[in-house]
Amino acid sequence: MADERKVERIVRTVLEDVFGAGRIGDVHIVRALGWQGDEILRIYAVFNGADDQFDATLAYEVVRPMRTRLLDELADDAFPVMSYISSADMKTVKNAVG
Repeated sequence: MADERKVERIVRTVLEDVFGAGRIGDVHIVRALGWQGDEILRIYAVFNGADDQFDATLAYEVVRPMRTRLLDELADDAFPVMSYISSADMKTVKNAVG
């Protein structure tokens, strides 16, 4: 398992590269097991922008470069699963999942 700070750095960098640094707020990552028993990264990210600035295609295309960097730089093969949430919801997530 990779150092979680390094994982978060890669996740944040990829998100900021895709959306722009000002558009990504808080990021919270939780390691979990997927339904087939594979390790996943549940990634919750706050998008700071208007609804019309959110591109759903880009939102999920970040998984490929994120996964590639996690594998190449950290040998971490957990699969990223993205959720884009509001700042208010982030508080709920952090309270619920730690």
